[in-house]
Amino acid sequence: MNRSIALYRAITALWFALLTAALSFAVVGSPRIALACLFLAAGLVGFQTLAFRCRTCGARPGLWLLAIWTLLLDYELYIADVVLLRRCPKCAAGLGPTRAEPERAA
Repeated sequence: MNRSIALYRAITALWFALLTAALSFAVVGSPRIALACLFLAAGLVGFQTLAFRCRTCGARPGLWLLAIWTLLLDYELYIADVVLLRRCPKCAAGLGPTRAEPERAA
């Protein structure tokens, strides 16, 4: 697996855990900690959407997914698409590692 895809998924797991922590702190009655977790999760989502680019078309897959699913108001599918991201939503090119071309004899 490509390192950038692995990092992308790790960031997804981290902000999902922060959202879960924010919800649990809100239920327990600690609104300041819940708000801090919520702001951290929003910051991680912002970083995640702008941090990675497609090698083929230069688009930012995270930003495309966030825009599509925010307009459709379906955050569950956004989380699912982010976790299962393998192809660029714009050009459908694979985001994994590319195979190195064999060296040609000169």
